[in-house]
Amino acid sequence: MDTRKYREVFIAAATICAEAGGEPFAGQVMVGETIANRAIQSCASVRDICLAPKQYSCWNNRGTMEIRMRTMRKHPAWNDCLMIAKGICQPAYTPVSPATHYYAPKRCKRPSWVKGMRLVAVFGNHRFYVERI
Repeated sequence: MDTRKYREVFIAAATICAEAGGEPFAGQVMVGETIANRAIQSCASVRDICLAPKQYSCWNNRGTMEIRMRTMRKHPAWNDCLMIAKGICQPAYTPVSPATHYYAPKRCKRPSWVKGMRLVAVFGNHRFYVERI
């Protein structure tokens, strides 16, 4: 699937929606914050961060990208996720949270990377982390 046909903001919105569309708005914002923080810290584009292998599980199966994009645009949380994505895609965006990672304990076992991280927030079913300094 050629991902270049989708604008960065739509990739970010679909990522937020697929990862946290069923979560409270604050949880959706925090997923956006992880994307923004990773992009800023690595000097990469939001698109590259979202689509990096094994980073956001919704994109682990790239063959479903067309379906994922169509499905997310119909999701009840799409407009909120799109608004969050438009914000984090702004060049001057400054995240309010340091979070760079998260996971949902109800959906997966505790990942090994958590050992080197500090918990910064819990919203809905997600726990958000940043590297210990």
